[in-house]
Amino acid sequence: MDDPTRFSPVSERTRLYQAVVSQVTERILADHLQPGDRLPSERDLSLQLGVSRTAVREAIRALEEKGLVEVRQGSGTFVRSPAPDSVSASLALYLHTNVARYLQLMDLRSILEPEIASRLAQSVEPEDLARLQGRILRMHQLLDSPKEYAAEDAAFHMDFYRAANNEVLLMIMQPVMDLLEEAMSVSFREPGSSESSLTLHEKMVEQIAAGDAAGARATVKQLLARGEMRMRHRN
Repeated sequence: MDDPTRFSPVSERTRLYQAVVSQVTERILADHLQPGDRLPSERDLSLQLGVSRTAVREAIRALEEKGLVEVRQGSGTFVRSPAPDSVSASLALYLHTNVARYLQLMDLRSILEPEIASRLAQSVEPEDLARLQGRILRMHQLLDSPKEYAAEDAAFHMDFYRAANNEVLLMIMQPVMDLLEEAMSVSFREPGSSESSLTLHEKMVEQIAAGDAAGARATVKQLLARGEMRMRHRN
C-alpha cells in the first residue's frame, strides 16, 4: 500500500517547483499533513521528489507566501493552518481589479442576506441583536456624514454576518464589504439616500427581534434592491 505521507517523483513535463507545491498542498488538503507537522528536510524532499534542492527551495518559498507552511530557522519547515486574513486579502485583491464586479457583489449579497435575515429572526442571540441595535443608533448619528455613515453601514453588515456564526462567511464577506464601502460612501451623498437606507435597516432589525422571518427576508431584498439601483446610477 502506498504511503500517503511520502512524496512521488516529479514529472519533467511541469515546472518542477510548481509540481512540488501541488504535492504538498494536496497532502495538506487531504489531511495527510496536519498543522504543526514538520516537512521532510530539504535534502529528503529532493530525494523523494527526484528534483533539485533549488526546486524544493522555490516550492517552500511559494508555500510560505500562500500561508501554508512556516519556515523556522534552525528547526525546519512546518505546516500551518490557512490563515483567514491571507484568504481575505487575496479575495480583496481580485475584487479590486475590476470595477464591474461591484454589481456582482450586490448579486452575491442578494443570494445570501435574505436567508441570513430569515434564520436570525428564528434564532438570533441576544448579544448579536444588541450589537445590531447599537449600530442602528450610531447610523442615526451619522446621517449627515456620507463617508462615516457608509463605514457604519459596512460594520452593521459585518455584525449581521457575524451573527450567522459562520467563519467562512465572515472570511468571504470582509473584503466584499471593504470594497462596497468605498462605493457606498459616494452613493450616500445623494440627498435622502442615507435616510431611506437607515429606515430599512431599522425595520429589518425590528423584524428580526420580533421573530418575523418572512418580513426580515423581504426587507433585506428591498434594501439590497435600492443599493443596487444606487450602484447602477453611480456607474
